[in-house]
Amino acid sequence: MKKNFTNKMMKLFVVDSAKFLRSLFLVSGLLFAFSMSSKAQEAEIIKGWDNLEEAEFLFDVYYQIVKCSPDATTQVHLWAFNEGGKVDAVGFTLTLTDSDGTTMTHVVEKFNIGFGQSYKASCDYEDYDYLKFDLPTDMDVGSLSIDITYQK
Repeated sequence: MKKNFTNKMMKLFVVDSAKFLRSLFLVSGLLFAFSMSSKAQEAEIIKGWDNLEEAEFLFDVYYQIVKCSPDATTQVHLWAFNEGGKVDAVGFTLTLTDSDGTTMTHVVEKFNIGFGQSYKASCDYEDYDYLKFDLPTDMDVGSLSIDITYQK
């Protein structure tokens, strides 16, 4: 009887170990695939966050130049911060110029933003799509300058 019990326990252990190893292998494979897919879709930051001229009513806008994926167009992402609270809605016009004289204008329509709030465009979500826009392919991003005009 002791031998039967030992044999049953060994079979159970071998079966459970095999199931455990298969599960561990499957989970490891899924984690590896997920990590590879997330790395493949990382944004390429062409120019990191830089500030534009601050508004007299203490409102800040920062920008970065980014490609959200290898086959995506180059974009400008904006980050708006209402540091002063003197206005609760703002819009602005950006004038972009490169060293070749290529110029583009982009208007961000007035949007609500309370005191201390910060809205930032991202490749990862669409909450603030009005704070991102495509750059023309003929614009030299290495020599880009941006002027801002605020509308409150």
